[in-house]
Amino acid sequence: MPRSGATTGWRCCPHRRSSATPNSCAPRSLAPHLDEGEMSVGVTATLHHKAAVPVGAKAVYTVAAEEVDRKTRFTFTVWDEAGAVVCEGTHLRAAVDVERFLASLKAARNDG
Repeated sequence: MPRSGATTGWRCCPHRRSSATPNSCAPRSLAPHLDEGEMSVGVTATLHHKAAVPVGAKAVYTVAAEEVDRKTRFTFTVWDEAGAVVCEGTHLRAAVDVERFLASLKAARNDG
């Protein structure tokens, strides 16, 4: 049994594309709700693939925030041109202080 599209000659969009659009929408949609000096960071993401979408085919995404707070969970669904759900998942983001976050990154680099 073939293990990838590369072995069958059939090309489809990789799963990272299915999550890229929702994950790029999330920070932009949270920005107006953040305090001065804050940013949002991704905490977790789930992705459930149900079907492949051929390269060049159109996909429709819906992304919704369940509640905007210090941690905000987004849900997303992706449909193919025929209206079938091809992917769905969640993305959790947290509001953090930018300076504190950058300091923790610097400290982590110095420990390693």
